[in-house]
Amino acid sequence: MITERTKAILLLTSYFAKSSDSNLKPLTTSEWNRLVRWLQTKLINPEDFFTQDIDSLLNGWQDKSITIERVNSLLERKSGLAIALDKWVKVGIWIINRGDKLYPKKVKDRLKENAPPIFFGIGNIDLLNQNYIGVVGARKTSEKELQDTKNIGTRISENNYGIVSGGAKGVDESAMLGALEAGGYSLGFVADSLIRKSTSNIFRKHIINKRLCLVSPFNPEAGFNVGNAMSRNKLIYTQSDATIVMKSDTKGGTWEGAKENIKKQWVPLWVMNCKEKGNEEIIKMGAKKLLLEKELNISELIKVESLKSIEPDLFSPTNKVSIHENVKEDKENLETK
Repeated sequence: MITERTKAILLLTSYFAKSSDSNLKPLTTSEWNRLVRWLQTKLINPEDFFTQDIDSLLNGWQDKSITIERVNSLLERKSGLAIALDKWVKVGIWIINRGDKLYPKKVKDRLKENAPPIFFGIGNIDLLNQNYIGVVGARKTSEKELQDTKNIGTRISENNYGIVSGGAKGVDESAMLGALEAGGYSLGFVADSLIRKSTSNIFRKHIINKRLCLVSPFNPEAGFNVGNAMSRNKLIYTQSDATIVMKSDTKGGTWEGAKENIKKQWVPLWVMNCKEKGNEEIIKMGAKKLLLEKELNISELIKVESLKSIEPDLFSPTNKVSIHENVKEDKENLETK
């Protein structure tokens, strides 16, 4: 059931129909945060835009980029939203906003206002708040590297943790399948084509078995976009209790994601010990070496120690959530919507 609040946030922050979005830009996350902070001071809920006069609600609002005219135009896309929702619901898409109790708690705790206002997802929604180790790496990998990655996924699953990754071909896919084929669970933050990926032969049976959840902050029909692919990296890191880099160049998504985690110090970072240039450079920045021949020790893997940060930053550990534990309800407030 998609709430009225979620519908209002969708209208204001999301793309969903080319016909209605061609000349109109939804609010960015930072723009949405500015607006929602103001709404909070006025005790206005997003869904109030559906039942009250918008101009009256926004009386006194002033922002150079978020004009009242722009807000009105975004909210007028109701017919386009209705068509999109009908299509998405039929293929099993669910949608949650940042204030919903099932929203990934670790992502929200670590990213705070930078957490996406909306998540689209397919699969077992209860998997959003479980224990994960992140596994990331390049798309171009050898068969041996893919098998090593799959083995890592299996070993992590045997330690009662899931795999969180990006769902892309190569390392992401292999790590997730390693856990799934061992009877474990996986969470994939995808940057594009959520609907298409959910229907693939590789993932579909695991979605049906409720051991896989695919999630995206982007339109579920959106194609590949470099900016989207880069921005979803932080979701993998912040959802995990530790992340492993299997293979990295000195440029690209894996490289930038590892650098951002070291800068922000979200979670412990491990790098496969190999002669790959990117791997060696990430280790020099302060990440730890992971040796395949050693027995995997989850307690050691998630042990919180300050990384050698690119820029000084504070690092705070977060508590684990058991797979058998009910997700605690977050207090609803406008700032987290």
